[in-house]
Amino acid sequence: RAVESVDWIALSDDIGGILDVSSVEGDLDHRFSSMSFDQVDGQTGLLAAMQTTHGPNTANLRYHDLGTDSVSLKIAEEQSLDPERFHLLEEVDLITGATGSFDLLLA
Repeated sequence: RAVESVDWIALSDDIGGILDVSSVEGDLDHRFSSMSFDQVDGQTGLLAAMQTTHGPNTANLRYHDLGTDSVSLKIAEEQSLDPERFHLLEEVDLITGATGSFDLLLA
């Protein structure tokens, strides 16, 4: 196996009101579910990623109804392994905030 590079960002759940960091632990599957977060002033930016990989099928996140304090998310499973698209519960982390340019102080 070739040498790989891994980049990462660590964020606290309290970043001075600029961003909201939250986690959905084991509650998200193949059906859309509404998730709440701190109210955003202006247009909402969203970054979400699955933190677990339960089951053998490749999957990704889908969203709709992104608002200033909530979004609907689901796990979308592709069908190359089998025809069904049901998916096991996964943990998902969210980062939300107003879109724009911000100076983030690095500690």
